[in-house]
Amino acid sequence: MVNRLIQLNREVQQDPQNPRLWLEIASVRMGKGERDEAIKALESAKRCADGQPKVWADLGSKFAEVNLFAQAREMLARACEHEPASADFAHRLGKVLVADERLAEGAAVLAAAVWIAPTEPLYRVELARALLKARARSEAENLLRLVLDRSPETAEAWLLQADIELSRHDPSAAIHALERAFAQRSREKALGMRLAELLRGAGQHVRAAEILRAVAGSHPEDVDVIVALGSAQEGAGDRVGAIRTMEAAIELPDVGLDGFLRLGALYKASGRLDEALEPLQFVVEQDPENADAHYHLGEALLAIGEPGQAVSVLVKGAMLSKDDRRLRSLLQSAAAAQASAPAGDPGASIERQVGLGAPRPTDLAFTGDLAQFGLVDLLEFLRLNRRTGVLQIVSTQGMGELYMSEGRMIGANTSNSERMGELLIKAGMLTTSVHEEIIAEQGEGAPMALVRAVLDRGQVKAAEMRAILFQQAQDAIGEIMGWEDGYFAFQGDDALKQAFADYPEVELDTSSIIMELLRRMDEENANLDPGNFDDFEL
Repeated sequence: MVNRLIQLNREVQQDPQNPRLWLEIASVRMGKGERDEAIKALESAKRCADGQPKVWADLGSKFAEVNLFAQAREMLARACEHEPASADFAHRLGKVLVADERLAEGAAVLAAAVWIAPTEPLYRVELARALLKARARSEAENLLRLVLDRSPETAEAWLLQADIELSRHDPSAAIHALERAFAQRSREKALGMRLAELLRGAGQHVRAAEILRAVAGSHPEDVDVIVALGSAQEGAGDRVGAIRTMEAAIELPDVGLDGFLRLGALYKASGRLDEALEPLQFVVEQDPENADAHYHLGEALLAIGEPGQAVSVLVKGAMLSKDDRRLRSLLQSAAAAQASAPAGDPGASIERQVGLGAPRPTDLAFTGDLAQFGLVDLLEFLRLNRRTGVLQIVSTQGMGELYMSEGRMIGANTSNSERMGELLIKAGMLTTSVHEEIIAEQGEGAPMALVRAVLDRGQVKAAEMRAILFQQAQDAIGEIMGWEDGYFAFQGDDALKQAFADYPEVELDTSSIIMELLRRMDEENANLDPGNFDDFEL
């Protein structure tokens, strides 16, 4: 395409008054997505197209493609005035008018095209489409029926009939109409994909796979077609064929992560668990917010006897999709399997995971059920071992994340707690406008990012910020300790060491937080002791 554009530029320099060259340049520019440059080329073509009605008509169609309907109407109207007997020009002008929502005018011009060329079925189909859009449904259906009776090989007529059937909520009739259209245009991607989607919705997966296989023959490197074919084969029960198709799909240059996810899920469903891990881990790494990928990877890890890793992955997935019962059920199974697993060398069972970004063996001890380990013990262990990362907790009562840097706490929140920005604004340390400005600059991230930005701006002193962080951490830990159930996973993340490298005084000692929290809880319990009310008269 680039070479063709270079060649056209050379030709137009030698013959700048040739509107056809400018039209072709516009087409190439449009193909590259360069709308503004395409419009400039169209304007150049317009300036040198005097007395050429065919060029005017082509210009009108091109202007319509870039949604410049006023220019499109001008060019096509000029062509129609010059050659009033041209059904093609009238047809094009009518389509532009309809696209520009000038339905009555468009229908009238399309009717003129039908009158000029009564044997051309496409003009009648376009008129029927315009009438439908203008809500003249009965008239449109009668006109379309006439076309289908006289010219049943007209694919456009069957496509419009499918639209009508779908508007009546009759997918089986729409499938029949699309099948008739596909028989005429079996190489067309959009038509084949649409028909296959309806077939799959109707449970006709085998036929959907046949349609997509035919389309793939004409589009062998089209990722959308290949992935859709793999899905149809899977729905038809041809798991082996689906795997072969998806293996081919991930070799294509434009394949997305969905292709790797589907392949990993297919491997897993076929019992090829070791092969499932790599594509699923790849999706989790590239799209860490993908809850489906976490589910499938967690299930595969559990199936190969790695419940610790499964819990770690599934906790993250559950935090992404809080209402997904499937994830929670699998997490419960993985936690139970981890609790019942025999003690031993945690590294021996994960040698096959080396290179896949799996948690380090020493991290695996930090996954499981809170009821068995206890939050206070976990935090103390992380403190003593100077661990850096995120302790994620999932419960039916909420979600929580505790951020650690070498055993010291640098951030904490739960799904029920106030955000750091809200706390700073409420404390008068940050204005709403400055908060919005910071979020606009860096986006919504971990709470430490906001804290660091505020400190860097000199908005708050480190000692004042420490007090806010201490209170937030205390509230978060206190809330989590009150949860009746919960699963946790510690994810190592050495990048957190840099969060407050310039402000070490804001980092918190977990022992101090817990001791203060326990002291506060003792006071609250003492205040609730019935003996404290003895001195009050009722």
